[in-house]
Amino acid sequence: MASTAENTSAVEGANECEFSDQRSKELEEVRRKTFVRWLNWRLEYVAGSSPVTDLFYDLRSGVVPLQILSSLSNTEIPVEHGEFRVQKLGNLSSVLGFMQKERGRMEGLEATRLLDGDPAQTLDLIWNIILRWELQPRFNKKEWENFSIDQILISWINSISPASVQNLNRDIQSGRELCHLVLKSHPNLPGLNDALATEVGPRWETLLKTCSKHLNTPVLLDFQDIERGDLDQKSIILYLGILFSSLPPVELTAEKIQQTSIQSSLNLTAKISGSPVKTQSRPVENVLTMDGWMNCLEEVLSWILEAEEHLLTLHNLGHRHLQTVKTKFYNHEDFMLELQNHQSSVGQVLSRGRELMTSASSPEDQIEIRLQMKVLIEKWERVRELAMAKQTELHQLIMSLQMEQITELKSWMTGTEDRISRLSVTGETKEEVEVQLQDLGMLQEDLENQHAGVSAISNFILVDSDDTSNIEDQLAGLGERWCMICRCIEERLDTLKRTKDIFLEQKRLQSYMQSVEAMLKEMELSEDVGAPQLQQQTRRILELETELDTERANLTQTGINTEYVQNRSVENDPGIRRLCVEMELLQDRWDVLIEILFAQKQRISKLGVEFSHQTSRTPEKVSGSTRKRRLTGSKRIEFETCYVRILNWSESILARIEDNVFLSLPLQDQNLLLEETHAEVSSQKEKVSELVRLGAQLEKDIVREEDFPKDYLTNVSKKVENINDQILSIESSLSRLKVQIDFQICSWQYAMLVTLQQNGNIGIRVICDKAS
Repeated sequence: MASTAENTSAVEGANECEFSDQRSKELEEVRRKTFVRWLNWRLEYVAGSSPVTDLFYDLRSGVVPLQILSSLSNTEIPVEHGEFRVQKLGNLSSVLGFMQKERGRMEGLEATRLLDGDPAQTLDLIWNIILRWELQPRFNKKEWENFSIDQILISWINSISPASVQNLNRDIQSGRELCHLVLKSHPNLPGLNDALATEVGPRWETLLKTCSKHLNTPVLLDFQDIERGDLDQKSIILYLGILFSSLPPVELTAEKIQQTSIQSSLNLTAKISGSPVKTQSRPVENVLTMDGWMNCLEEVLSWILEAEEHLLTLHNLGHRHLQTVKTKFYNHEDFMLELQNHQSSVGQVLSRGRELMTSASSPEDQIEIRLQMKVLIEKWERVRELAMAKQTELHQLIMSLQMEQITELKSWMTGTEDRISRLSVTGETKEEVEVQLQDLGMLQEDLENQHAGVSAISNFILVDSDDTSNIEDQLAGLGERWCMICRCIEERLDTLKRTKDIFLEQKRLQSYMQSVEAMLKEMELSEDVGAPQLQQQTRRILELETELDTERANLTQTGINTEYVQNRSVENDPGIRRLCVEMELLQDRWDVLIEILFAQKQRISKLGVEFSHQTSRTPEKVSGSTRKRRLTGSKRIEFETCYVRILNWSESILARIEDNVFLSLPLQDQNLLLEETHAEVSSQKEKVSELVRLGAQLEKDIVREEDFPKDYLTNVSKKVENINDQILSIESSLSRLKVQIDFQICSWQYAMLVTLQQNGNIGIRVICDKAS
């Protein structure tokens, strides 16, 4: 029986744990939706921003948080734009550094986890930004500094609404309290009175829309979530905080807030300062009585004792963690400001004490006042001396740690620059490039690990000293070196990745060309030339032509990529030289392959098989980046493409003329086709001139290069000359064709006149012009 009871208890515990996890996920989803709406509301006022759709992905680059912080704080914060991890880490580190400097909460937040899209870290980051820059400024009153934001909100609701609210989740789910709250100051808002009589869901929907339209309060909550009971406390507090500022102010005294009972586990202090001293001294009473003065004295001494206790706990400054010391530094700055504010209270107490001494009736009171004033002065001077000593100690410690970090960073940068220089030469094989990519990946990881230190130095706390200008120069130099290292690693990583892809594509193209060559040779050696075999070969050649169109584009792109990598690499890089040589071989092999294909088409055509479409006799040349020549870039591609296009056109025109296509048509159609052909030739002359211009420019570029290939220079010249000869041939053929057509017209007119004369209708009148 005992065993059964234990098993039952274990099952129930497991079920409760599972239910709790599920509930946490539901509330986390509600919070996520609220934060996305809040971000997009704030981003509407940021120029050049894009709306957030996926909270855990869109914030990974750090750009959105920096834009939000810049907008809310009215401070320009530099943003790094890029897709590399180190750039995104830089943005996230800037976010955390700015939050630390401006007293925002950042406990537990890590840039690397934010970069990985950790949901809990991302939600905590946004909530800390909301708390510091959205909520705390709305509740930043001196008399509210010792109270939490949710406590102030509950006191505010209870001061207007008839209900008694103790829990912002449970007690406002119905929405009635908020409706009463809004109607109290805006009784004529349409729909709210009617909403009080509706169900929870419609009531919240009306409330949210009405406040958005008339009070400019963003619709951050989902009424359907509230209707289901999915109320997230942080989401509710965010919405109520904005609504609080949208409604007319209500007088809330510290005593009234103090009486408010609250059920909350959140630490939502309304005080922005990072000083840990919370006790506030009241103003010195105007009534000049012994009891009043003693009360004021007790207030001031209480604060001084608390401040002294705080300062004495700061004896352990031996941390070697810079961020921890920076946090203490900022908190101590806030404490020093509070110390300065309390100096006036101490002065007032002493001034009133001297007045009481002169008016005191008994010597005992005078002695008591004198003793108490002496104690106050001693305590105050002790606190001031302790505070100044701790400030000096913090200054020395933080400068020491920062200078140590600068020294370490310099040493790391020197070693990293040496590692980068060893990776500047590209491997000659794919395997060697892969090894270099692994080394570069490790270097990039080191870069990311070092980024926290760089970010800490970027938020350098500079204490005035004789070496201030020297430190500023060092920081500027380190910043330039860091940017250069990041850029070199990024560019080298991109170059090696492209190089690896080129190696793979070259290997694939070689394999493809080898298979095509083998197929064409097998086709040529085939002794069986029957009709079925010829049809099969014809079909295969047509399919192959379609494939080659695609592969020609791939080969061209590979050449362009090779030239890009070549321009980004050092001079005479052996790996890049190997790529260029392979590219040149691929180009030559491609030219041979096209010639073989053309020869096979001619062979099959002679056997009586007609192809459905013609292809160019001269293949389109493909760019191959070789021997560090610019001529193999886009200019060569443009020239070769233009040449092939014009050559195809000229050959088709000549074929139309030489195949007696004109003479096979009726005389009227011959004349019409001749006019169309003349117009087509005239329209192509501009393109021919462009080809000649490209050829001339390309020849100049080739001659400028050292060790230029004379065979290619000759090739370009011959192609330009060939096109000019083709145009002359077309014009000559068209002239001869016009003579033939004119002769046919005259012959036809003469025959018609002879026929008419023979019939006796008209006399002979020679009206035809002689053919030239």
